[in-house]
Amino acid sequence: MKALKVVAGIAVAVACIYAFGRFFVAELKGGSAASGPPGVVLAAPPEYAVEEGGELARAAAARKLAALLARRGTEPRLGLHFTSSGFELYWLADRGGSGGTHGSGGGGSLTERAAGPTGVRTETVWRGGLEARLAWAAEHGSFDAPSLPPGERKNLYH
Repeated sequence: MKALKVVAGIAVAVACIYAFGRFFVAELKGGSAASGPPGVVLAAPPEYAVEEGGELARAAAARKLAALLARRGTEPRLGLHFTSSGFELYWLADRGGSGGTHGSGGGGSLTERAAGPTGVRTETVWRGGLEARLAWAAEHGSFDAPSLPPGERKNLYH
């Protein structure tokens, strides 16, 4: 009788380990990417007037944003939505209005909201030197102009 209890105990323990193992493996297999929309939606803040740009090289996008700022001179916050090399981008120009998340005062600011081909969403803010940064980007495709402060980048998931 004692041997039967030991065998039954071992059988129950093996069954529990087997059931836990199956559950664990099933959870690992179900770990695929969600089919729905991402947790962070890439969009411009509502206070920006955004123009669609289609597929553009970054230098061409900088020229288009500069032209947009010149054409719509009274609007403090303008943006350009475009794609470039697999990235979806929002370039947002704030002429230095009164506060807000992107306002910086003297010299305005530029914000880039980007979604890469892998889906990672980032935001980079360059403060000051709006016109100089746009002129530099029209030549080099980047707002990181020499003698101006570098951009502050953050992952929008954190």
